[in-house]
Amino acid sequence: MPRHKTGFFQKVTLVLVGTAMGEVSRTGLVAEYHFDGDAKDSSGNGNDGTIYGAIFVDGVSGKGLSFNGKDNYVTVTDNGFSSGTSPKTASAWIKTGGKFDSYGNLYGVIFNYGPASQGNMFWAGVHNDGNIVVTQYGDSYISSGVLVTDSKWHNIVVTYDGSTYRTYIDGVQRGSKVMSTNTKLTGNSFIGDSGVESNRKFSGIIDEVRIYNRALSDSEIKSIYEADKAPPAPQLTLTKSLSPSTITEGDSTTVTLRIENTGGDAKSVKIIDAIPQGFTLVSGAASQEYTTLKATESRTFQYTIKATGTGRFVSDLATVTYQDEKGNSYSGASNSATITVQAGAAGQAPPQQPQQQAPPVQQPAPKTSGFGIIIAGIGMILALALRRR
Repeated sequence: MPRHKTGFFQKVTLVLVGTAMGEVSRTGLVAEYHFDGDAKDSSGNGNDGTIYGAIFVDGVSGKGLSFNGKDNYVTVTDNGFSSGTSPKTASAWIKTGGKFDSYGNLYGVIFNYGPASQGNMFWAGVHNDGNIVVTQYGDSYISSGVLVTDSKWHNIVVTYDGSTYRTYIDGVQRGSKVMSTNTKLTGNSFIGDSGVESNRKFSGIIDEVRIYNRALSDSEIKSIYEADKAPPAPQLTLTKSLSPSTITEGDSTTVTLRIENTGGDAKSVKIIDAIPQGFTLVSGAASQEYTTLKATESRTFQYTIKATGTGRFVSDLATVTYQDEKGNSYSGASNSATITVQAGAAGQAPPQQPQQQAPPVQQPAPKTSGFGIIIAGIGMILALALRRR
């Protein structure tokens, strides 16, 4: 399929899109591409794009487009784009796949605007040495002096105010130069390619492209960076402990689960634990949910279980699921915990104590009178006399 080779690079802002920390200006916005499954223009001006070969991958916000540095590009219509010496701005977020010489490329063009004749084309891209370059075709260029070939997201912005081009990386101005320009509109501009030279293919991911028909101010560019930049991912650590860790059958122990966030804000945090075999739940709950867990924040919850058997038990891992502010999902697990249950008084009938024998009761001897003693003596004498006979 023949390609209509035109190109213009307005101020390009490579914007990391994450949680909104600033406000993106929409004044003078003539094209906006989120690349969340298509190349439609969300500015309302109908400058929809056509994708050639590039594929959707995870972007700085939602999805982005991945370019192979060989034959991938996007064409966009340029209704309302600035022409001649009128001010303009182009912005995009990029994440490079490395240097742009894998296919002999000298540059990886992010955005291209205008025809390649009489200095009417303008583009911005990444030099294969890692610098950002802005070129007015046939004229001079600006090198940013900041390397972006580090496989990280960077916000790139280029503005033109009618006389001077300025380059911004991650919200900070990194270069400027006065250059003559007379850009023309020919029906299509390019993303990921110059549309002219064969050694200008972009290798990496491009996302959140915005085109304005005016030069944004430093504060507006900073706001774009703050609004779009990706927040740090949450880093949640779940720890589990049992106390006491040695009990007797029929006794209880307390399970403590502590969740700590050492990264960015997390939301929809859900912790699920399982009651170990050989135990029953006494109080509390083995699961917990938190709507949010802020950076550096920690939470703790407990529940109590009772041993119904004896032995050494290793608890299951408690699990945690959560999301970052962009809705990306994460999961993790706790450590395991061990508890020993011994047989004992709580599991056996108490031993029987020997019964104490009552001491015998001493009966008092009967009392005898003096007359009784005399009669008893006579009886004994008679008994002896009878035996002798």
